[in-house]
Amino acid sequence: MNIPRDITHKNSILAGYASMMQAIMLRGGITQNDRVAVFGSGNVAYGVLKYLASKGIEPLLRRRSNIYLMQQEFKDYDIFINTVEIAQGDAPIVTLKMLNSMKSTGWIIDAAADTGRAIQGTRATKIENPVYQDEQGHTFYVVDNSPSLLYRESSVAVSEGYAKHFWMKPISYWHSDFCIAS
Repeated sequence: MNIPRDITHKNSILAGYASMMQAIMLRGGITQNDRVAVFGSGNVAYGVLKYLASKGIEPLLRRRSNIYLMQQEFKDYDIFINTVEIAQGDAPIVTLKMLNSMKSTGWIIDAAADTGRAIQGTRATKIENPVYQDEQGHTFYVVDNSPSLLYRESSVAVSEGYAKHFWMKPISYWHSDFCIAS
């Protein structure tokens, strides 16, 4: 069976959008005076950028090719949004040293919910209790299933992704030797 790698890409876009929607609501809003940075350029980042554009916010865009800029600027961010996952054992994108340099009112939104890896030391949160603060006063949002905030859209997105590759086949396919052997 030839199934594309990212059949639920629309749900990843929703993850970025929904994470921003809930986090910014809890923050009390966002203004054009806030210094905002987004790390990443994939589907989750696309959802984050759609949300920010709807609010008239033009964030700094950062990725691995210009990570040195993020490392230099991190202390000045009001809001930092991570949209990538890193492999187990890779060095974190945001270190504890960087977090300690950030202003105490800073918000860290991990829209990819890469708990403890991309942003060193973070812990998962849930929709019912989506934020926590560290000793310095930074607020963290690391909800691991934020698309469920938009459950109708998420259900359609996931269903479309799977239906296109699994349910469009005739029932005889599912009982064939080819399917069972795969």
